[in-house]
Amino acid sequence: MKKKIITALTLSFICLPPLAGQDAVTYTTDISPIIYNNCTVCHRAGEIGPFPLTNFEEVRDEAYTILSVTRKGYMPPWMADREFSKFLGERGLTDQEVETIAQWVEAGMPEGDPALEAPIPKFAKGSALGNPDLTLRVDEPYKIKGSNTDEYRVFVLPTGLTEDRDLVGVEFRPGNRAILHHGLLAFDTTGQARESDASDPLVGYEVFGGFGIPISPQAQLPGYTPGAVPLRLPKGVGIKLPAGADILMQTHYAPWPVRDSDQSGVNLFFADEPVERYLKTRQMMPFDLVEEDTLKTPTLSLSERLDVVQELAEEFGQNVSGGPGNSGNIADRLGEGFGGRLEGWSLFKLPPDEISRFHGIWNVEEDISLISIYPHCHLLGKSWEIYAINPEGNRENLLKIDSWDFNWQGDYPLPKYLKLDKGSTIHAIATYDNTADNPMNPSMPPKASGWGGKTTDEMYLLEFNYVDYREGDENTSLNHLDLKASEPLPSLQIRQNSDLTYSLIYESVSDSWKIERSEDLLDWNPYSPTAHASANYGYTVMPIVPNGKQKNYFRVISDPNTSNLE
Repeated sequence: MKKKIITALTLSFICLPPLAGQDAVTYTTDISPIIYNNCTVCHRAGEIGPFPLTNFEEVRDEAYTILSVTRKGYMPPWMADREFSKFLGERGLTDQEVETIAQWVEAGMPEGDPALEAPIPKFAKGSALGNPDLTLRVDEPYKIKGSNTDEYRVFVLPTGLTEDRDLVGVEFRPGNRAILHHGLLAFDTTGQARESDASDPLVGYEVFGGFGIPISPQAQLPGYTPGAVPLRLPKGVGIKLPAGADILMQTHYAPWPVRDSDQSGVNLFFADEPVERYLKTRQMMPFDLVEEDTLKTPTLSLSERLDVVQELAEEFGQNVSGGPGNSGNIADRLGEGFGGRLEGWSLFKLPPDEISRFHGIWNVEEDISLISIYPHCHLLGKSWEIYAINPEGNRENLLKIDSWDFNWQGDYPLPKYLKLDKGSTIHAIATYDNTADNPMNPSMPPKASGWGGKTTDEMYLLEFNYVDYREGDENTSLNHLDLKASEPLPSLQIRQNSDLTYSLIYESVSDSWKIERSEDLLDWNPYSPTAHASANYGYTVMPIVPNGKQKNYFRVISDPNTSNLE
């Protein structure tokens, strides 16, 4: 017979009887595991949540707000339609969890037995990916204006690399999570960002979206949004970081009423083994738009083409616009990572008092393995629907967002490589609400809008991260990349509760696990709890009652009658 001992603990007990269990929905048994495992990651000291949710009193005081935002599906924030497609790191509550919160509030928000309260996660400090190979940080804190307005700033972080290195992980480390709304990362080898930095008297330089200089899709790196965890690339996949490159950190500071400061940084992780494939990025923009009735790019007159050329020259520079007689193929002008045609740009117009719909197409020209999807638009954005059609005409759902929220955008990583065959087409349909019915509309009365870097402008932007296809990719799970914002709890721990009782908390690895108690670590006897145990989110919380002895030891073992674990 084999036993598996997870751990053993020693403690001195205070002899108090446990509270009687309650059948009604209570905070400790039913609500605390929901809150701690879905909300507390952002709602705790130093994070972006507007109030903490780390104990009974804090949750009770915000109970009606919690009920309202969970019923509406606004919290926890997750825009993607779960029925349409699946992603790593999905946030959100089940219908049953939302109903449980409602029942608790309607019952008067009872606390319940403190001995049954769920363990609060141990949130990661420092790096969530391990020990970084290179850590870069802004030279000095940047002081925000505190004027209740959005601020966008780019900080230039020289790497000092003397040779090319392959990145396998990038981790944005926010300095002040309370004011940092989100951050974007890229690298620059031209020195243009350094020049912009030098011309600004403050640390970094001001932007109104993007990085203020042309950035190739292949030079963009994973960024940061509240509650998100950093992305580690799949085994054998990397991003080439050239020697002498500067890391660019674009930060968006949310409206804040008082002066405050931030000093963020980035952790870089280099490959220990040779990289087999480099990450590629395809950026869909208005160049990819087609007329929805024909699914073809529009035909422009010479004057219309001149108007588009002038607009692109003002937005991107002459290297993008070229001349009216030049090729309309954007890949010829901008290189790898872009596509579509100059004519498509003419379609991205948002007249006032209308809901506009845009249809973009990416014709996939090689077999690829898709890794993640990042949609982006601004305050007029209403919805996205993205899908692929393979050469046989079969449809693959990719991402659907019915209610776009500018405040909660981010990357959507797939649970496994998704193979898209050469000849497939990716369709990306976005709608925009430029009417007075849109409470997020920055202009009242509504005004005509179009492409621009300011929050009050608009964008149609979609990034696909992928690698060249390799046989077997479609059967390769990426679940091991689904890092958590919290660290694993100990397999077995004892907690002293607020009422001076004790609880045993252990990992619910198997239903066959059994609890044993000993006074001397030699003679072990089964421990049968006298009160109800609560099991949620992979852990069981069990009230324990001392036997009058000075020391008690506990262990978790596998039951040989029901399990044959090694």
